[in-house]
Amino acid sequence: MPAPTGTVPLRSVQVAYETTRGTLKAATRVMPFISADMNIVEERQRRVETRASLVRYYKPPVTTKEYVEINGMEVVPTFEELPWYLGCAVKGGTVPGGTVDISSYTWTYLPTATSDNTYTASFEIGSDTASGSYKLNFGVLNRFEFGWDNNGPVTQSMDWLFSTKAQGSITGALTAATSEEIAAVNALAYIDTSTIGTTAVVEPQSFKFSIDNKFMQLWAPNGNAYPVDVYRSEPRSMSCEMTAVFTSATEYAAYLAGTYRKIRLLINGTTIGATTAKKQLIIDWYGYWDTAPQTSTDGLVQARFNGDSVYDTTAGGDFSITVRNGVTSYT
Repeated sequence: MPAPTGTVPLRSVQVAYETTRGTLKAATRVMPFISADMNIVEERQRRVETRASLVRYYKPPVTTKEYVEINGMEVVPTFEELPWYLGCAVKGGTVPGGTVDISSYTWTYLPTATSDNTYTASFEIGSDTASGSYKLNFGVLNRFEFGWDNNGPVTQSMDWLFSTKAQGSITGALTAATSEEIAAVNALAYIDTSTIGTTAVVEPQSFKFSIDNKFMQLWAPNGNAYPVDVYRSEPRSMSCEMTAVFTSATEYAAYLAGTYRKIRLLINGTTIGATTAKKQLIIDWYGYWDTAPQTSTDGLVQARFNGDSVYDTTAGGDFSITVRNGVTSYT
């Protein structure tokens, strides 16, 4: 008998990259999560007819659209699981390279400017409550947000869009991989105008990087109410928000002068197995500060810098994310 609403539910999220976009695929891995609330959207219309009556409706509603969304999905960022999400957020088909030592692998996600080659995903939402378990297909990662501050953990949140849903049993015999949380205490920041990763800075108190993929769902006369495809409504970008203290006026002067910035966030982890290489995350961002409002917290004057990514000729893109770990494959 399923557990009633109100007890501690035994829930799970299982995922897989889709081999064919939009075709449901059985889950291949378990993804632990902090929150992942599914919203099944049924858009319906009903019209008011004139019938010499004060009754408002005489006919049942007509369904016009069906889709599923998971907004604000929160997970603990890890060196092992982050690259799977980046395959949907930034670029699919990435293979590891740049091995530092045997059994260490470097995954580089540099977005493609001329085509949409992000992966779509199938999700399995398991639950022992009466709400049941669901399988979702044609999942696109619409918003990806990654950040940290000096007084808290690293955070990762996402918004997903899916096409259809089906109730049923989820794939069995899957277990979560052993993973290491990415810790903000190990973060290093660099800000340059020429070679990225050269000038270390200590002023930043927090970073937040947000990717908006601008996905929209497409409906067509296919005899169903669910979307048949997705498309980009406008070009995507990565925004950067950095809060920094005024131990130096350099960055605020760069904002006032409209100076080009090359920012690198680097976070190391533990050593990979018996190798000499450490797990590592590198986020490279290129752009200009658009706003920098000043704030005061506990008497500490800060500036909150904000900007959108800009294409850098040398880098071949407007941002990139690199993860080094011991994982050989995500397919």
